[in-house]
Amino acid sequence: MKKIISCLFALVVLSSAAFSESIGFRYFELKFDVPAAISNNALGTKDIFQEELVIDFDKIASSLPKDGFIVAANTKPSFAVSLNLESVSVGYEAGLEVYGSLNISRSIFDFLAKGNKLNEEISASASGNFDVFAFNRVPVQVCTDNYLIGVTPTVFTPVAHAEVTKTKVSVQNKADGTVAAKGEYEVAIMSALQDESIKNEMYLENYNELFSNVGFDVGLSVNVPIIYGLEAKGIAQVPMVPGRLHSKAISKGSFAYDINLLDDEKSKNPEFKSEDLMVYSCNDTIHRPFELMGGVEYKPFVDGWNWLYVSGMVGLGVKYPFSSKAIAYPQYQAIGHIETPFSILGMTLSTEYMNQMFKHEIGFQLNARLIELDWGLSLCGADFAGSLAGKGYGVYMTLCMGF
Repeated sequence: MKKIISCLFALVVLSSAAFSESIGFRYFELKFDVPAAISNNALGTKDIFQEELVIDFDKIASSLPKDGFIVAANTKPSFAVSLNLESVSVGYEAGLEVYGSLNISRSIFDFLAKGNKLNEEISASASGNFDVFAFNRVPVQVCTDNYLIGVTPTVFTPVAHAEVTKTKVSVQNKADGTVAAKGEYEVAIMSALQDESIKNEMYLENYNELFSNVGFDVGLSVNVPIIYGLEAKGIAQVPMVPGRLHSKAISKGSFAYDINLLDDEKSKNPEFKSEDLMVYSCNDTIHRPFELMGGVEYKPFVDGWNWLYVSGMVGLGVKYPFSSKAIAYPQYQAIGHIETPFSILGMTLSTEYMNQMFKHEIGFQLNARLIELDWGLSLCGADFAGSLAGKGYGVYMTLCMGF
């Protein structure tokens, strides 16, 4: 086994050394990328990994902000192919961009922790959104003596957009010992598919409808040298044409339940009502998020073994731009990277708040020139303190092949 590992390591070193002058990029490259992350703002690592799992509602309720309990998730699997020359890079990338969040009001956790007064009604609500975009883009990058300019036209399809609305629960302690609970929910799912395709469950047969309702946006990037090794950089994702949503499916339901703690005969059987799924046509539009960020990148050893670089950026993001549902939020990203000669091994440390999620990540690089594997783990959270406490986790794996 040791001999096999030694031979593989020697092969990595030799193949990297053979292309040492151009190790920074491959002339032709195939790339597969799978990142994923999930977070919340209530339960951390210490709360979950216990010998005996005990959920402390009092602790959770006291730690939650006014916005309540938030859980969020995202992933962006993609495939890319690129041709890289000394001054020009052209590629093609296709993938899925999936993200969503669910918010539950704090009042329900206050009730679970402290109860409520006699005849007092406690109400809680929930809201959320979920989006799936399929995208195809053509990144083009041009390097001149003084500038590195990138333009990435992107065509996207809104595969699905879901909203959780009009969802609430109420609980009341009555004087006769009855605990009355009732609630209702409504979930709306919109898609670029026509309503007839949804009604007839012909999702795959009519997938071409997705590509007839595409939207368009443009990614822009620029690097400008300031002094030796230090560059100013900026990136933007600019919405241009929205994708179209042609069908809307709505699911509704309600429940009511009365239980008497003093006299079981006064308790009522729970009632559950669920309406038939309603599907109808609509004519809504949706954009991918707008982004604008700027910062600096520093490479102190540009002329030699470029084994270190650091960068930092701040900016703004807007989800659902140009609509009444628009949500604006700040963004930041700080990255530090080190690597060995010939870029065989590398490590990256980063911290960021992007797409409304804090993430602190460590990544590793194993590069044999013809093939490269990058992987990493991250701590995530809806707030900064929660992310450090492990209230969410992320992972990524990237495989590159080429020459």
